[in-house]
Amino acid sequence: MNTPVEPMILTANTYYMKGFGGSAGRSNERKVIKEVADYFTEIGLTVTVDEGGCTGTNGIVEAICTYSQSCKNVYKTLTVYNKGKRSNITALRKLSNQAAVRRAKIDGLLAA
Repeated sequence: MNTPVEPMILTANTYYMKGFGGSAGRSNERKVIKEVADYFTEIGLTVTVDEGGCTGTNGIVEAICTYSQSCKNVYKTLTVYNKGKRSNITALRKLSNQAAVRRAKIDGLLAA
């Protein structure tokens, strides 16, 4: 049973990270936002991507991730709501485990 791989940026301490300047920074922002959006999709959230981040929701859990960087600093936020109440990344990890169980059941049915 393979659980989806959680992007490191979701739990990273960005206090000591240094940003890239110019086009390299914007390119890195797009790469990180795409990585997070792909993870949200993989765990079963419906994803909306905009310029500053992405939002994933499935009716019960809503996750909002923003990421940006300047020449000097990296800025990241992850806000998770579970059943309308503020939560933490544990709600996403539970969804990730549930997605892995569903995938294993489907693989078992296809193999039979």
